Amino acid sequence: MSLRPSRPLSVITCPDCDGLTFTLRPCGCTDYGDRFLVDQAETGVGREAYRDCQVCRGAGSVATACPRCRQRGRRRAQLVFTMVNLDSGAVASASVLPGTVAPTRADAGWRLDLAPLLRGLADTVGLPDAHPEPPIPLPAGWHPELPADRRTELEARAIAERDRIPWRVVLGRADQPPAPDPDARLARLCAVADLLLLDLVVEARRTGFGDLNWEVRYELPGGDIPAGQRGQARDLPAALAATDVAEALVDLRARGRAAPAHELRPTPPTGQRPDRTDADQLERRIFADCVDLATGTGLPGAQAIWRDGRWWHTGLRPGGRTEQLTERPTGQVVRRHTTALLRRAEPLAPSWWGDPIRYAPCPDCLPGSALRVCDCVRPRRIAHPADAGPRPADPDCPDCGGTGVHPRRLACHRCRGAQRTYPELLVTVTDLADRVVHLHWRAGDEPAAPQIAAQPAGQPVVQLPEPYRLASWAHTLGVRPEDLVDTDDNVPVEQYLREGVVTLPGPDADPVREHLAQAGDSRAAARLLVLGVVPSAPSVPELVRLALGLDLALVVTVQDCAPLRDDPVSVHGLLWSVDVCARSALSDDLPYHGSPEAAAATCWEYVDGAFADAVPVNPAEAIPTPAYPGVGLIDDPVPAISRLARRYAGRTVSVRFDRSGCVVLLHQVDGCARVLANAPDLPTAMDALGLPGTA
Repeated sequence: MSLRPSRPLSVITCPDCDGLTFTLRPCGCTDYGDRFLVDQAETGVGREAYRDCQVCRGAGSVATACPRCRQRGRRRAQLVFTMVNLDSGAVASASVLPGTVAPTRADAGWRLDLAPLLRGLADTVGLPDAHPEPPIPLPAGWHPELPADRRTELEARAIAERDRIPWRVVLGRADQPPAPDPDARLARLCAVADLLLLDLVVEARRTGFGDLNWEVRYELPGGDIPAGQRGQARDLPAALAATDVAEALVDLRARGRAAPAHELRPTPPTGQRPDRTDADQLERRIFADCVDLATGTGLPGAQAIWRDGRWWHTGLRPGGRTEQLTERPTGQVVRRHTTALLRRAEPLAPSWWGDPIRYAPCPDCLPGSALRVCDCVRPRRIAHPADAGPRPADPDCPDCGGTGVHPRRLACHRCRGAQRTYPELLVTVTDLADRVVHLHWRAGDEPAAPQIAAQPAGQPVVQLPEPYRLASWAHTLGVRPEDLVDTDDNVPVEQYLREGVVTLPGPDADPVREHLAQAGDSRAAARLLVLGVVPSAPSVPELVRLALGLDLALVVTVQDCAPLRDDPVSVHGLLWSVDVCARSALSDDLPYHGSPEAAAATCWEYVDGAFADAVPVNPAEAIPTPAYPGVGLIDDPVPAISRLARRYAGRTVSVRFDRSGCVVLLHQVDGCARVLANAPDLPTAMDALGLPGTA
């Protein structure tokens, strides 16, 4: 059940805006003073305003909506702590209001110690006591001899200061998984580097305070050293604990923009490789490499690079300085100087490198310039044949004003800032275990690509043979095509790439070249890495139990695109979406995941946002404190929901689970939804719809 607080709810006037719902803050132009061109290192608060500021018009301050009260002028003096045992489904909650926690004396004054409260919740649901929460300091004027009303007012203000996350949900298991062993994690990362033909880089780099920050990442051989590091770790074990394979692959494309492209010639390992994954010894060696032995001075950092089954060690040295100009919303231009880092010694070229792959300049960028070809003059990729060539500049274009070029604001859509494109693509498909396939697609090859359809404007649609269809290689590796993920953006591989379907601008176009252009002819080092792994996340039944325990709703949305199965350029198959939301909220998200596992993984990734959205908007409405006994899982609803989607093929269907039961909804064209069934559970709803059983 879900309880309301027994004590009266305290609502206070927001102290940040005094109830006005907005605040006056210094304009960003005051960071640099009354100057047009400024250096980033010279930032400082309290300087004079920029007289030509486009934000404050020289006033020096701007009015903004108060972020603490969300422009309501009032704040709720309530915190709710909820603990969930994911193994049993047990849920327990406690509400912190003025007067519910006895203040204790500390050296710095009086405070509300929340540790006993959290220990009690953990014991109730069977979780280990490992959930620290700092105490809430009370204002200096609080004293137990004050009148009760005054004590309540001061406690309410102290509690409201912690309301950035008013409902704090702790998700845990009775048997917490042990911390990853550094040696085992390092060995796993090295094995995947060998599998994918990548470098594993372990780096220690000095921060502005002189200490070392550690990072573990994958890189493409021959690329530049990144300007900064992503995470923060004080030592190598901490960096390894925070870095799995997926984390090490993040931003690989951005890091490899300057990496050269070479054909891949993988060779099988020759015999047993020596064990060189001792994290402690590796850390000691990198730490030693951070000092110049000749002079005894500290270096900017050091690296160990795993390549060809061994570690290559090198220190880092300062390189050249670069200047970057950035326009701010105030109209000022900020100049930023950065110092590149270089390796003191480069390792030998990888043994798997073959012949180099030549690249061409990006047709959408102007070399040596900050300008880019405007979209208004670029040829349309899918257009009528008469409109396939370059177009004249649009004099009314808001970006270029008729010039045909405009300054770069974001990375180029075609080359992602690399300013190069490749006529070849090296595709690696793997299950991250022991199976991997390396493919080489070249423009100019002439495989049999029969026409299977035509676009409305007449462009032919062809399908390339199986070597160019990632779906066929997924079956070879024993994974589902819908589980293929593009590591560059960590998104599912698009359907056209899975099935090798290409729309040609004309009958004489090269199918492979167009296929490469759609797949991304600017991949770093001409490489596309595709992982075929089922996402690791709670299942749909586990998410249903979680939503019921927290007195929320879980909505599973599905669409069967069977009516479009004969249209090769339309999406087909089953599309899924899984969302946790408040019981009173409506989920209108369209399904877009290719599998229920991927949809559940996305739901789990953003579940904290669902908890925040479930907090009542009105500060006068209390946050509920859900409680739920440990219960078993429901039967997997995915097979039944799949049959439901087949019944209404071409339409979007949602199944909503909450404590009141199960509701089946059919989405309408106007955005509304029609209730098909309302029952205590899904099997009863299926019986009511004439879809009993499991067939």
